Amino acid sequence: MNAIHGFKVLGTLLAALLGTLLASAPGHAARAIDVPPPTRAAVVNAPLPDPAIQADDSSSLRRGVVADVSPNADWLFINGSWLRVTEGTTRLFRQGRPVQAKALGKGQRVEFTLAPGVADRKTLGIVYVP
Repeated sequence: MNAIHGFKVLGTLLAALLGTLLASAPGHAARAIDVPPPTRAAVVNAPLPDPAIQADDSSSLRRGVVADVSPNADWLFINGSWLRVTEGTTRLFRQGRPVQAKALGKGQRVEFTLAPGVADRKTLGIVYVP
């Protein structure tokens, strides 16, 4: 009788364990059968979100690569945006030493912040070239 009771307890424990595992398993994505997925053109040509909504007004340190420099070195193209180098506001450093904006070139990896308190959020604060 004890052996039968032991199997019942073991069976109950296994059922509880299996139920817990099934309940905690990640769900599967579901799609309505009568609605087709979007076409490639609809995804590629989708409108971009409003930049004002995506604006990051934090002064956190960002990383990027200088993709282009304006002829006067007063604008840098980093991470898909033209960012302004403003005398008196933007401070540039290479390996801890101050440098001029003209010292920056295409392909350089940079770490940078945006200038705090500037309304356009396009003015660089500090640019560091490691």
